[in-house]
Amino acid sequence: MLRANGDNQRANCPRKNLDAEYGKKLSIFWGNAEFSWGRLPVIDRLDLLDHGVPLLHGVKPNFRRPTKDEIHLEQRESIEQSWKSRLPELSSLTHLEPKDRKPYIRAILYAARLIYTWDNLAVDSNDRAVEYLHQVQPPGLDLKPIDMALVCRNEKCTAEEVFALRTDFNRQCESAISYISTRP
Repeated sequence: MLRANGDNQRANCPRKNLDAEYGKKLSIFWGNAEFSWGRLPVIDRLDLLDHGVPLLHGVKPNFRRPTKDEIHLEQRESIEQSWKSRLPELSSLTHLEPKDRKPYIRAILYAARLIYTWDNLAVDSNDRAVEYLHQVQPPGLDLKPIDMALVCRNEKCTAEEVFALRTDFNRQCESAISYISTRP
C-alpha cells in the first residue's frame, strides 16, 4: 500500500526520481490488515485509509478505521515524544544550519497538523491543516509563523526567513495543547 505524505522526504532516496511532485511524497509501509505485524501506527493508518493508493492488483485492503480514542491517544503520545522533546533544542538555536531547516519548519507546522487531526479525526495536507487553523482560531496560537512555514514548505520563502520570526515554540505548544484539551 502506498501513502502520499510530504513529510517523508529523504536526501538520497531514489523515490524522489519517480515523479517530480509525488516522488518526494511516497511512503511505503509493510504490514497486514490485522496489524499483527509491520509498521502502521494509528495516524498513518488514517492517512492510508483516506489517501492510500493500492499497488497490487488495484485491491485496497479494508483496514479497520482507528477510533477517536486511539487517534487522540497516539496524538498525545506524539506531542510528548516527537514535538515537545525537540522544542528546547529548536528554541535554543542562534542560527539555522541546513540539517535543522526541515525539523524547524515541521515543528512550527505541527500545531496545525495536530489540531486538524484532533478535530476531524482525519489526516490532510499542511495546506488544509493551516486553512483549518484560520477557521477555528485557537486562542493564543500565533498563526503568522505557521503561515510562513507553510509558504516555506511550498518553496516560496526560505527556512531562514521563517527562523527570523523567532517563533516561541513553548507558547505555540502550550496553546495547541490548551486548545485540544477543551475539545471533546
